[in-house]
Amino acid sequence: MANRKADNAAGGEAPIKPLPGQLEMFPTRRKKREPKPIKIREEEFQQQVIDMAHLYGWKIAHFRPGMNRRGQWQTAVSGDGAGFPDNFLVRRATRHSLVAELKIPPNPLTEKQNEWLDDCEICGIPAYVWTPDDWAEIESVLKYGPT
Repeated sequence: MANRKADNAAGGEAPIKPLPGQLEMFPTRRKKREPKPIKIREEEFQQQVIDMAHLYGWKIAHFRPGMNRRGQWQTAVSGDGAGFPDNFLVRRATRHSLVAELKIPPNPLTEKQNEWLDDCEICGIPAYVWTPDDWAEIESVLKYGPT
């Protein structure tokens, strides 16, 4: 007890010795767990991209799907609008424009989406397909413009 008081007076603490068998009951090292991948809904990802685009001075158009009379979700379009990219962005200050399709894996691009993205690229409009794992690229493109 005298040593404990002396340690406390000196600003330190005396080590506490475990009882016999206590180390086996409560191991001091725990196995490291791998972080679980973050699951995000496409709506949340979409809002993050909109917020980032606004932060860097872009105007962004995104057309949300709605439920029709038959109870099905669809985006109202006419003409050749099926497959049009999720986002059309312009930044007047730098004279940049781009289109971006957002995907949450494992959802693949449809044939019509691929056609639109190809047509945009051929016409000089940079086209991107982004997933949540592409966040560094998304921020770079929105900050500095398409390359």
